[in-house]
Amino acid sequence: MFGTSHVKDIFTNMSALFDEVCSCFQRFIWGQKQYFYISTSKSWEDARYHCRQHHTDLAMIEDGSENTAVVSVLVPDEWTWIGLYRQAWRWSDGSDSQFKNWWSGEPNNADRNQHCALEHGHKWDDILPKNSIHTMK
Repeated sequence: MFGTSHVKDIFTNMSALFDEVCSCFQRFIWGQKQYFYISTSKSWEDARYHCRQHHTDLAMIEDGSENTAVVSVLVPDEWTWIGLYRQAWRWSDGSDSQFKNWWSGEPNNADRNQHCALEHGHKWDDILPKNSIHTMK
């Protein structure tokens, strides 16, 4: 398993008014979706809470072209939270995930509690939700 020193981003999909302006946000638009990359490190639960406090949720990546677009704005070799979690792998808003982009051998639930997903190197990995990493919303 990777160390947590590289894990620090949040990547979220914004579908409503974002009511805070901060230099730690990087805005990105793809199609009808608006994303924000947040460089503040948080656990998955704290990242989701942060997003919901700002009327949005963690990023939902629904196909390969969207994944490619999202990855193009991420910092290479850094881990970034997305909204996927283990319960038949659903998005944080409760919707099913039709698109999958796992690393080979993932998700593996190695510690029996790797219940959240992150984006790293154009692929996804399951990881402990308490790790503190960046976020995309």
